[in-house]
Amino acid sequence: MSDMNWSRRRFLAASLSGAIALCPSGGRAQGTVPAGADVLRVATTSWLLAEAMLSMGRVPVAMADTRNYRLNLPDPPLPEDVVNLGAVWEPNRELMASLSPDLILLPSEHRVNEGLLSRIAPTDRMPEPPSGLDRLAQVIWTWRWVGERLALMAAAEGALEDGFLALDRARDRLAGSDDRTLYLVDLDQGGQRVDVFGAPSLFHGVLTALGLGTAWSGPMEAYGWVSTGIEWLSHPDARIVYLDRGPSTQRSLARLRESTLWRSLPAVRAGRCLSIPSVFVWGGLSSAVRLADALADRLSQGQGEDQGGGAEHG
Repeated sequence: MSDMNWSRRRFLAASLSGAIALCPSGGRAQGTVPAGADVLRVATTSWLLAEAMLSMGRVPVAMADTRNYRLNLPDPPLPEDVVNLGAVWEPNRELMASLSPDLILLPSEHRVNEGLLSRIAPTDRMPEPPSGLDRLAQVIWTWRWVGERLALMAAAEGALEDGFLALDRARDRLAGSDDRTLYLVDLDQGGQRVDVFGAPSLFHGVLTALGLGTAWSGPMEAYGWVSTGIEWLSHPDARIVYLDRGPSTQRSLARLRESTLWRSLPAVRAGRCLSIPSVFVWGGLSSAVRLADALADRLSQGQGEDQGGGAEHG
């Protein structure tokens, strides 16, 4: 491999800078199940915690909003027999109680639900990740917290290692590409604005892992993307890479093709505008790998490029 497993070293360094400092007192469940027990029946309201469990070979007995989870996070697949608890913020407590889970895992932001759900089963709310971590480092931290809590540390490290290797392979596929600066965007249906992704989003972490740079140098929101007018996508040498969301993206492109401003952008004029399949920005390791593979596929092959303002559906 080129660059001697660069991405793996970067992620390990990021996660080690405080991310593995798992304080047992911050991760104890409210109830009788001790941390590290071999818990078999786990329910969760968090997509990210469910994704982590699935990557380690542990299927939750129940989780919130299974339908939209499957739409946004197809890999690893969620088995059909996982019970749908309803809305993420208002899970069906009666249904959860009827399932008699051994443990309920909550994300750090679900403080309101913690007390009520702890009456059903021992409940762990994940501590806040250490400050200063970008989304990708937070994902690594989360995988290790779940691995520790469910006595699956070997599986957690194995899942992370598989992800690191996949990102390394994607980086290697881009080794011969000269076009390394891009805007990664989501098109607005109005045809005048885009959401541009940057730090500290998962997408920015993947770009960095692949040795790609963002052309965006303007302000950025704390969550990692900002809405801006298309006129700001004006870097003379950058590509525009947009998420293909199907019909909504086609409506956006139809409006953009009518825009003189869009057609005048350097990337559009030069045929450096292309699509990649949509990836869930709040996803975890599988989303990072899916984005890396999509970028490597399109940037290394140059498929689907816009040759003069008629950006193709990818």
